[in-house]
Amino acid sequence: MDQTPALRIVLLDPPVGFAFCLQTGKGAGSTRLDYVISEGGDLSFELEITAREKAGMANFVGPFAQGTADARFFYICVGKSLEQDEPMWSGRVKVPLASIG
Repeated sequence: MDQTPALRIVLLDPPVGFAFCLQTGKGAGSTRLDYVISEGGDLSFELEITAREKAGMANFVGPFAQGTADARFFYICVGKSLEQDEPMWSGRVKVPLASIG
């Protein structure tokens, strides 16, 4: 039976002036969701991810899920904030889901 837990990830004191957002999809079909620019202090993101049982373990699926069934994760994109344009995206943080039972 599928379960859809709500997850909250908190970035503790990320660097000021950088943009952060969640990524959905994979490869060329991926999309960055609305970004938040760090102004000091913590940032949080919420997402829902579907959990299915596979061989007695949770297998996370859905638009945020990346990787293989035994090593699922989601991405937080990171970019330098520009005053008037979209951020210059420069990387992603891989957030593993393996610790969720």
